[in-house]
Amino acid sequence: MFQKTLILDNSKLNISAGLTFRQVKELVNGYENIGATLIDFKNFQRDIKCYIVLRDADLFIDRLEKLKATQPQFYFAYDVDPQNRLTKFFWADATCIRNYSFFGDAVSFDPTYGTNKYDMVFTPFTGVNHHRKSVLFAGCLLLHEDDISFQWTFQHFLTAMGQKEPQFMITDQCPSITKVIV
Repeated sequence: MFQKTLILDNSKLNISAGLTFRQVKELVNGYENIGATLIDFKNFQRDIKCYIVLRDADLFIDRLEKLKATQPQFYFAYDVDPQNRLTKFFWADATCIRNYSFFGDAVSFDPTYGTNKYDMVFTPFTGVNHHRKSVLFAGCLLLHEDDISFQWTFQHFLTAMGQKEPQFMITDQCPSITKVIV
């Protein structure tokens, strides 16, 4: 049990199984006192990664539910497909919402950012503050760049921002976006 707890903590820090094994050796005064081999440590780390890959969206949502419980202004929404895979994710924290209340007259929505390992596109809502610095109003991850996804995104943006529409929106010339915001 002792080794598993240490490996879990080190895996959060992205420390290798080999380094974890050496750290445990120092804690228990020698390799002979560990009670496991380096291969056991590597296998355990592999098993944790497999578990996380299979449940990463659930773990992500669970973490955000906990965040919402401690920060009432934190807003997030998500959608899944029939196979229960995450397809849309929107969030705005208290700072984002406050920034929008001050600087949200003009909003830039840019769905052209690269995809992550899940092929979801990062689509931030941004603006400019009184110091001419970019500020984030909200963020979104989308699996599809289509009318339905953009409509869902804009609805949640307005919900998070208290139904206050921006006076001006800057975006690319994506027909799906134009169709939704015009």
